[in-house]
Amino acid sequence: MSSDAKMPLHIAEARAQAVLHMIAPLCEKSLIAGSIRRRVAHCGDLDFVVLPKVGVTSDDLIRPLSAGVQVFAKGVQNIRLKTLLTDTGIDIFVARREEADLLEKIPGNWATLVVCRTGSRQHNIRICKAAEDLDMRWDPYKGLFTSDGELLHIGSEEELFELVDLPYLKPEDRR
Repeated sequence: MSSDAKMPLHIAEARAQAVLHMIAPLCEKSLIAGSIRRRVAHCGDLDFVVLPKVGVTSDDLIRPLSAGVQVFAKGVQNIRLKTLLTDTGIDIFVARREEADLLEKIPGNWATLVVCRTGSRQHNIRICKAAEDLDMRWDPYKGLFTSDGELLHIGSEEELFELVDLPYLKPEDRR
């Protein structure tokens, strides 16, 4: 997505804060994820997790950034962009809100998506393995499933760690 060059954390943070400033007003929740959230010294792309306000579309999220980016992918769950000036990749991961009808309640995926997109890849593999050891399945984009296929409500990052019997790790410790 981005060029092979990585940027120092302080530059990545400044760029990410500028993007977040533009998209946060369109969201109920938004945060900077990935290597920036883990406090890695040199970062590649800018990763965000957002829960848009009701009615806000992918096009709406891109609009404030459109003058300075090229769009690579625009879906319901993921928006991939690249800045024209600095060739920096921007990935916006869109969380699903909780849905309910008369018969069923489907949990949202904010917490599990935040854990996944914060990473690291190795840390996500540990969570998947811990879930498997408990006869569960972690789909980072959907949530944690029991052995009988029930999608569990996960209200926080800490709750996900607890459900898979792992100690909670702060983002900067997820290496």
